[in-house]
Amino acid sequence: LSQPSFSYHAIPTEGIKSSIYFDPERQSIYTSNKGSESVMRFAVNNNSWTVTSASLKNIDSAVMSPDRKSILTTSTDNKITLLDPVTLGVQSSYQTAGIAGYPHDARPRLTMTNNGKAYFQGANFSDGLDYFDLVTRKFGKLKWSGLFYFYDGPWFNVSGDGDHLMIVQTAGLSPRPPMLYLNSSDEVVKVNSAGIEAWYE
Repeated sequence: LSQPSFSYHAIPTEGIKSSIYFDPERQSIYTSNKGSESVMRFAVNNNSWTVTSASLKNIDSAVMSPDRKSILTTSTDNKITLLDPVTLGVQSSYQTAGIAGYPHDARPRLTMTNNGKAYFQGANFSDGLDYFDLVTRKFGKLKWSGLFYFYDGPWFNVSGDGDHLMIVQTAGLSPRPPMLYLNSSDEVVKVNSAGIEAWYE
């Protein structure tokens, strides 16, 4: 899709934002707002912005599905909720055993790879990464081998094509443990070879 250029706009909003995503198809920006416990959409039309939101109690993070048909959210009451990106209405909701989260922390704790797996900060990281599979609509754990260290984490970032997932361990140890990564093609957690360590925000 060809994208227009946007002039600068300042839109005052309250709360703590995280997980900001731009949808080129709908010319909209989506974010989770932990302060107001809502999902927000900033939609542009002829360089004019419209702000809408939907309440979602205890929201922690939000991410858009690869097919852009759903906004997937996690909340600290241990729910995965799928929202319609147009209406922000609830499509479906799923309960899990535990999503450890801190409502007033803006670090990225949810991400989605291009095979439809949403990785989130689960209840236990000693043996793998917790995820929700959009294809099967089931929870799972990606097992790993090795000893990794997480405190408040893990924190995530994903490449633009959704294939390369970066996983940050704790920054509270000395020396700091290295950043991890996996590719959705093989789903094997590896230590990065460039010596990159942890980062905070």
